[in-house]
Amino acid sequence: MTEPLFYPLFASDAKIARMTGTTLPDVRRRRGLFKAVLAWLLEIDRPIPDRTPDELAAEVERNYTWNFTVNLLDGAFFWFGSAFISAATILPIFLSKLTTDPLAFGVLAVITQAGWYIPQLLTANISEQLPRKKAVVVNLGFFTERLPIILLAPTAWIAGQSALAGVFLLLAIYAWHSLGAGVLAVSWQDMI
Repeated sequence: MTEPLFYPLFASDAKIARMTGTTLPDVRRRRGLFKAVLAWLLEIDRPIPDRTPDELAAEVERNYTWNFTVNLLDGAFFWFGSAFISAATILPIFLSKLTTDPLAFGVLAVITQAGWYIPQLLTANISEQLPRKKAVVVNLGFFTERLPIILLAPTAWIAGQSALAGVFLLLAIYAWHSLGAGVLAVSWQDMI
């Protein structure tokens, strides 16, 4: 019985099935809703076509200009946008308008560093086993990294109503963004 590379990530009894020689039901029917959505976002069930090294080289050459241009623009716009949520300048200034509590500033600094590095340690093995990295960066990245930035904008309005709610919302949404960026980092660096 051959099982896909990702199977142990989604089925806890795969080892038992191997030991007993029994086959497990279709993976898609066994997954819960969260795992099914995650598998869909990561395109785990989509087959990977077999290609020779020459075919791969031809595809790389054919798509080189497009990939270079899109990655250059994505990087430029991402870093331009990141300047507006810089944890070294912009967010501390915004936070200083809401509170003078040093704990909030310390938590912001911890979120920035820990949110980037700790998820990489926890997801590196899983990311390396995935057959497709682009699906992680694009599909999962929208929900884990880009969506929180969009949701960060209303924080200013909420902070005008309640400073305490603004502080908690800012830290929570920025933690969501930082952790999401950390989860994607391994796949993004492997893809680039």
